[in-house]
Amino acid sequence: MGELREWAVRKLSELPEDWLGSLRWLYDLLGTNRVRLLGLSALRTASVLVGVASAAVNRHVLDAAVAASAGLAQAIALVVLVQGVSVALSMGLSWVATTLGERMANDLRTGVYERLLGARWEDFSRHHSEQLLSRLTSDVSGIASGLTGTAVSLLAMVVQAVAAYWLLWRYDVTLAVFIAVLMPVALLASVLVSLKLRALQQRVQQAEADYRQRAQEVLSHEAVIKAFGAEKSEVARLSRLQGEHERLVRRRARLTVAANLVMGLTFTGSYLFAFLHGVLGIASGSVTYGTFVAFLSLVSQVQASLSGLGGMLPRAASVVASVARVREVASLPQMVGESRQAPAQTRGDGPVPPVGVRASGLAFSYATGREVLRDVSFSVASGEIVAIMGPSGAGKTTLVRLLLGLVEPSRGVVALVSGEGGQLPCAGARDLVSYVPQGNTLFSGTIRENLLMGRADATEDELRDALASADALGFVEGLDGGLDARVGERSGGISEGQAQRIAIARALVRPAGLLLLDEATSALDEDTELAVMRALRLRPSRPTCVVITHRRSVLPFCDRVFSLREGHLAEETGAGLRSNG
Repeated sequence: MGELREWAVRKLSELPEDWLGSLRWLYDLLGTNRVRLLGLSALRTASVLVGVASAAVNRHVLDAAVAASAGLAQAIALVVLVQGVSVALSMGLSWVATTLGERMANDLRTGVYERLLGARWEDFSRHHSEQLLSRLTSDVSGIASGLTGTAVSLLAMVVQAVAAYWLLWRYDVTLAVFIAVLMPVALLASVLVSLKLRALQQRVQQAEADYRQRAQEVLSHEAVIKAFGAEKSEVARLSRLQGEHERLVRRRARLTVAANLVMGLTFTGSYLFAFLHGVLGIASGSVTYGTFVAFLSLVSQVQASLSGLGGMLPRAASVVASVARVREVASLPQMVGESRQAPAQTRGDGPVPPVGVRASGLAFSYATGREVLRDVSFSVASGEIVAIMGPSGAGKTTLVRLLLGLVEPSRGVVALVSGEGGQLPCAGARDLVSYVPQGNTLFSGTIRENLLMGRADATEDELRDALASADALGFVEGLDGGLDARVGERSGGISEGQAQRIAIARALVRPAGLLLLDEATSALDEDTELAVMRALRLRPSRPTCVVITHRRSVLPFCDRVFSLREGHLAEETGAGLRSNG
């Protein structure tokens, strides 16, 4: 009982305070699927009613056969009809439940996915990626299966129990009274066992998650494990985690056997009573053979419906908890002024003219409250290449996030400036910006697929031109498959420097007015870095460029250089070479 209490407390804590609001949110989100759910519920209810009716029909045909009644042929035809309807309903239920569950899951995932991608970057980044993925997959699947299974079956089980019991009462009051006394005991036992099993199942799942998480991290950091000689200790740790999972699985198996024994004895007792009562009734002439068979069928149906109802409480609690978890991430605040237009390069607008940047009194702080940027004011003219230097933690990447419109200033203004002098908010003008982030940001797939993320309809020549400007065409052509060579997870199969050059080419494929390079050449050797910067400066349709860098070797290719220290930005006089290029 202690584990049961722990499970109940944990489940109650998982439910939102506004759990009715979560259910209303789900109801609104379902849209046209609500009508389909009602249809599925009607099919499920019709199916169980046909099952109850079949007991009465079978009774009728057996009694007709025993009595050699003239209506036997019609009775047999009715049995065939009822069984045919039952099979048709069963097939229809399987099809509708499967397709509807998948449709609802897909619709829900699409809606949540869109909300996540449109969420404010700060709010989005507070959630671990594994948690977001879990809510998009496991929680959404649990909601869909809960609606098509638990919710739809609730009404059907109640109808089945009431209809079957009503027939039992009509056929034999004594048997009905006995069932009325015994079945609540079975229902209570079913609820308690279901809750206890659910509590133990949660622990089994957590133990499995712990093992998988550790195994994934070990496999992802194999070089670190080898470097520290930790192979044996990690094998031992994984073995302990597996052992805990095995122990819980054995415990769950013992509980399942005990639960099946209790439920089996309860159900077997009611079945035996119905059987013996029917046999004695046949012997005394008070029960017909058809009624005897109906007894057994109806008792089984009452048992099945009550057993199903007993297991619904934990399933319903899990579904509501999943709804709350999905609602939490789907309700993340959306970015104000977020651009919802198709990127300029997909609209056939032609080359995008360079845009400038203007910031005035700009300040920003994260949730910690410490200001990363303080009173930053600067401007970048259209077509300029500007470098921003500074130590780690000075706020350079934060400035890039502001220019991308991923975060909003605590105060002040930052905007893009069109050729006519009009100002565009960064979040609403992201289709004018291209970006090369720090580190390895390629996706698993072919090099071509990675490049086409910059522009979906780019031609072969445009892809090759971008690769050439990023000093990547030579090594790409040398790969088996060329542009169609596959890149593995974390750019497996190519070096970090090669991955960085492909990321630069991806940004150049996109015809943007502003190019942001955030330590984009950090993994390149000096000669390759200078070749990339030279090619960038000589591109005929060069965008305005803001280069975040630690290396002074790129400064000769920049028109101006800014230094960012302790949140303050200042221009370095004479640091850049305007005449280069």
